Amino acid sequence: MKKYILAVAIVMLIVGMAGSTWAATTSQTVNTTATVQTMCNNGTNGTLGFGSIDPSGGSNVNAVSTGLTYKCSTGTSFSVTAITGGNGASPGTCAGFNGIMKDAGTDLLNYSITCSAGPYSGLGFSPASAVGINLNGQVTPAQFQNAVPGVYTDLVTVTITY
Repeated sequence: MKKYILAVAIVMLIVGMAGSTWAATTSQTVNTTATVQTMCNNGTNGTLGFGSIDPSGGSNVNAVSTGLTYKCSTGTSFSVTAITGGNGASPGTCAGFNGIMKDAGTDLLNYSITCSAGPYSGLGFSPASAVGINLNGQVTPAQFQNAVPGVYTDLVTVTITY
């Protein structure tokens, strides 16, 4: 019986050693990467409203745009690099853009725009991250005093580079 118990003990020892050999582990690494793009998207279009202009006035009529925003990746630097108008004015920059508003016919009203070119810094793409750009517009008495009455418009495009 002692030999039988000894034989069973030896078999259990061998099985135990074999079991621990089969339970061995090894590990490998997996490189995980992601690239967040540097980018800017249009936020919202703005308006630059001069309001009603009294042609008998002797002072400049000024306006500041509202609502013009861009959204850029967090920390992305961007600048206003061009301003163009839709009625044949020469392209300009924030240092100076001389635009032309047009009425429903062929009458024209000149105006100018200046702004801060930047650089601006992107704040990301969450709803509250839009960066506003203010356009400062001006119509001088020399431009409006002899203008034909009417509603004048232009479509200005602001280009940014990032």
